[in-house]
Amino acid sequence: MISVSDLKQSSELYVTDDQRHEINDLALPVLNSNAFNRLNNITFLGILSPRFMRIPNFPIYNKRSHDSIISDGTRADHSMAVAALILDIVKGLNLSHETQKYAVVWGLIHDLATWPLSHTGESSFSTITGVDSRTLRKWMIIGSNKLDIQFSITKAIQQIGIDAEILLKLYDKSKNALGGELRIIWQIINSPITPDSLEGMRRSGLVFEIDVPKPEKFRESILKNLYESAVIEKTKSKVMLTFWRNKAKIYNQFINNPKTIKFESSWSNVITSNYNGITLTDSLELPEVEIIDTVLKNGPPNDTSLKRYKQPLEYKVEPMRKRILSDDFPLENLNNVLTKSKKIAL
Repeated sequence: MISVSDLKQSSELYVTDDQRHEINDLALPVLNSNAFNRLNNITFLGILSPRFMRIPNFPIYNKRSHDSIISDGTRADHSMAVAALILDIVKGLNLSHETQKYAVVWGLIHDLATWPLSHTGESSFSTITGVDSRTLRKWMIIGSNKLDIQFSITKAIQQIGIDAEILLKLYDKSKNALGGELRIIWQIINSPITPDSLEGMRRSGLVFEIDVPKPEKFRESILKNLYESAVIEKTKSKVMLTFWRNKAKIYNQFINNPKTIKFESSWSNVITSNYNGITLTDSLELPEVEIIDTVLKNGPPNDTSLKRYKQPLEYKVEPMRKRILSDDFPLENLNNVLTKSKKIAL
């Protein structure tokens, strides 16, 4: 393993002091919770993080100088940056202080139910514990006797006046889940340009050396119409297409590359066999380096049968539908142009 401090840190991924103060003012109890702080110990790219590039058979970075590789950071770094981005967007839309709170909390906790080694660990530990990430996130938000209280944020969100049931509706894919200003937030975070994807792809692009547009470019792209709906400003549609095409490059060349799929699957399979029977609490607390050391004691994993948190996806820009991106247009129309579908063959 490579020490995180040995990798280059990208200054553009930092949350500014002003942004951090604003987030603190809106959601400090969440930031102080054990549930959030455990994300500081979880790499953003999981087993694909450059921190682990010296593992045998690693499929990425091999031809690049160590000094040129940028750290992917942690899930906490990513979540803070997502919260800062969506806060800037909702402030630009002149949405209320109450709506800003829900937006920031969504950004902070969208990855709350992440296991060690991120998506690599998710496919393993969700299988072992019988709890998927969606269910785990719900338990963390509303509380559950099946979950150790240290992982719950129920009291934290109550302290800042957040309604757990309303917060959960931001994750509901149903179009009529929410109304008013919160519907605008729902539209943004359920679109192809969700702040999670914008920040995550920029972060990944810096690691993989693919120039994904900076998230800041999208802040002024989203407008609000008289009907409390999100729309895209017509002159900004080109940056959306660039973002999606470069996201496709990241997945095609790296994350969904056949060699990467086999490598990540081999790790997910061996983690499943090594930690079979572990409790939910213990699975959430495992140090990543300990997992890797435990696995490598028996040599590099070799079971490459497909095991991932979700089937590999293909990202496309539909050329025949780009004509709808004329004049200002509803944000939901982007789903007809920027599409994703399951890969038929690996």
